[in-house]
Amino acid sequence: FVADVALAAASTNAMDRWIMAAVQGLIKFVREEMAAYRLYTVVPRLVRFIRDMTNWYVRLNRRRLKGVDDAAECRIALSTLHTVLMDMSRLMAPFTPFLTEFIYQHLRTYMPALAASEPASPAAVGYAESVHYLEIPNYDESRLDVAMEGAVARMQNVVELGRTARENRKISLKTPVAEVVLITADTKVLADVAGLADYVKDELNALELTTCADESSWCSLVATPDNAVLGKRLGAAFKAVAAAVAALKHEEIEQYQREGRLVVAGQELTGTDLVVKRVVKAGVSDKYETMVSEDGKLVVAINVVLDDRLRSMGTAREMCNRVQKLRKKAGLMPTDSVSVYYRVAELSAAEFEHALKTADADEAGEGAAASDAKPAAGAGAGAGAGGKKKEATGKAAGKKAAGAGASSAAPAAPAAAASVVATQAAMAAAVAAGKPAVVDSTKEARASAAAALHTAVVANNSLIIDALRLPLLPDIPAARPAHATVLGTDETIVAGARLHLTITRDVPRFAPDAAA
Repeated sequence: FVADVALAAASTNAMDRWIMAAVQGLIKFVREEMAAYRLYTVVPRLVRFIRDMTNWYVRLNRRRLKGVDDAAECRIALSTLHTVLMDMSRLMAPFTPFLTEFIYQHLRTYMPALAASEPASPAAVGYAESVHYLEIPNYDESRLDVAMEGAVARMQNVVELGRTARENRKISLKTPVAEVVLITADTKVLADVAGLADYVKDELNALELTTCADESSWCSLVATPDNAVLGKRLGAAFKAVAAAVAALKHEEIEQYQREGRLVVAGQELTGTDLVVKRVVKAGVSDKYETMVSEDGKLVVAINVVLDDRLRSMGTAREMCNRVQKLRKKAGLMPTDSVSVYYRVAELSAAEFEHALKTADADEAGEGAAASDAKPAAGAGAGAGAGGKKKEATGKAAGKKAAGAGASSAAPAAPAAAASVVATQAAMAAAVAAGKPAVVDSTKEARASAAAALHTAVVANNSLIIDALRLPLLPDIPAARPAHATVLGTDETIVAGARLHLTITRDVPRFAPDAAA
C-alpha cells in the first residue's frame, strides 16, 4: 500500500467525506484555541475525535479497509485513514510527543518513494525525519463540510437510541430485527439519516429502515411551561396559563413549534417558554420498543417481534462469529484460501437442561445491565452476549454444559422449554396413573434444536457467504478430503445444540515433479 492524499481528497464515500471534514474542523478549532491560549479545551476535543475515528469511521469501514469487496475502495479508505492519522499526529505532537513520534514513523513507511532527482524537503510532511520538525497543519476552508458532519451526528444519535431500545427488550445485536422506524417532523433529519441508511441498518442489524414524518400516528405532543421563566414573568397569571398549557391539543403544540409563538390564556408564549416532549401512544409497545432523543424531537422505534426467520438469521450470525474467532486463533488472514466444515450433534439431557438454565440466567443478567445502560457516543455495537465454548487443542473434547449466551441459546429456548414442560406434565400424569415415567424428558426438544441449527446454515447460506466469503460445508467423509490439513477446530453450544467446526487447507496429494 502507498498512501495517496489526492485519492483521499477526491473520495465520494460518505464516511470518507465526513472524517476528512471532521479533521479539518478539528485543525481549525485547535489553531484558534491555542492562539487564544485556551489549551485546556484542546485535549478533550482531540480525545473526542479519536473516539469518533475509531468507534465510527474505522468500525463502519471494516470491510473497505480490509479490501473484502473492492481493492480500489480499499486503497481509497486506507489513503483517507492515513491522511487523517498524519494530521492527527501533527496536532497531538505538543501534547503526546512520544506517542505521536511512534505513529508518525510508522506512517512514513507508506509514503510514495521520491526520485533521486527530487529530494524531499526536510520539512515535508511524511518525509521529515521527525514529526517535531513539522508545523501544526493549517485547515483547508474548502474541505470543511458542516452539513456532512451534522448528517453523521444525526445518524449516530439514531444508532445509539436503537441500541438502547434493543437492550431494553434484551435483544442481542447478533439477532436481526425486521424494521427500524425513525419518527420526526424534521424532514432534514429524515433526509440525512435516509442517506446513511445502510450504516444504520448494519449497526442495528435491521432488515429495513423506515422514516415517518407523521408524528401524530406514533406519539402525542405534550407541552409543559418553563416554571422558572414564566412564573417570574407572569406572576399571578401563571396559574391560569399553566392550566391552559396542560390542555393544549396536538395541533396547537405543532403550531407553537412551527411558528415559535402561541397565545395561551391571553398571554403570548415564545421561544423556550414551553418545553415540548413526545409521548409514545399506548399500544405501540406491543410491537415496537421506542426511545425518544434527549431534546424530545426524535423517536426511534425497533420492531421487536421475532419470527423463526429472524431467529434463524441470528443463529447463522452466531455461527459466523464462531468461525471468525477460530480463523483468528489459527492465525489466518482474510485472503487465505481455506475450507470450513460444520457438524451438529444433540446435547445430552443434562447438558440441554443446563444450557436452558444458563440462557435464562444470561437473559436476566443482560436485562439488569440494560436497565442501567445509557446511550453513549461511539458505544461498541458488538457487545452482544457471547457463549461459553471449548476449543479443541488435540485433547478429547470434554463435556461442556454452559451453553451459548442469551443471543445464541435464546432462539431455541421457547420451543425447547415448551417441549420440556409438556413432557414433564406427561410424566407427572403417568406417575399419578401408576405407570412408569419416561426417563428422558428432553429428547424431542434436543432433536428439534439440532435440526434448527442445521436448518439455519442451509436457510442462510447467502448471509454466511457474504460474512465469511466462503460457505459452511457439512463435515462428512464425502465432503472433506482425507488429505486436507486441519488448521483448527472448535466445539461449542449454539441454540441448544452442539456445533463442531473444522478449518482445513487443501494440500497436493503428490509432491511436484522436480524435474518438470
